[in-house]
Amino acid sequence: MWQVTTREEKDYNEYVKKYGGTELLQISVFFEGIRILLHRKLIDINMVRDLFGEPIKLIWEKNEPILKEMHADACLWFEYVYKEIKKREQRKQSFLLSALIGWFIT
Repeated sequence: MWQVTTREEKDYNEYVKKYGGTELLQISVFFEGIRILLHRKLIDINMVRDLFGEPIKLIWEKNEPILKEMHADACLWFEYVYKEIKKREQRKQSFLLSALIGWFIT
């Protein structure tokens, strides 16, 4: 899985020509399964973040142009999980910053 975070290809055709294109599709299908578990409330987004947060961010951020050119349904939910994790990180950072500022003021 980690090799998809070190590749330099910027578009889907170049990626498929060089590697065959199956790795990212398999990863996307896996995260589609995670999305289904989230949707059915069988897993919590915080647990997903704890288990897969860094891999999701690394894979999505490195391969976003390729992923968006792939099969839309498979990647749509990968993007959804990525955005949900990023939202929670931003909220956590805002909360920690507010707490820190409050601590210094009092």
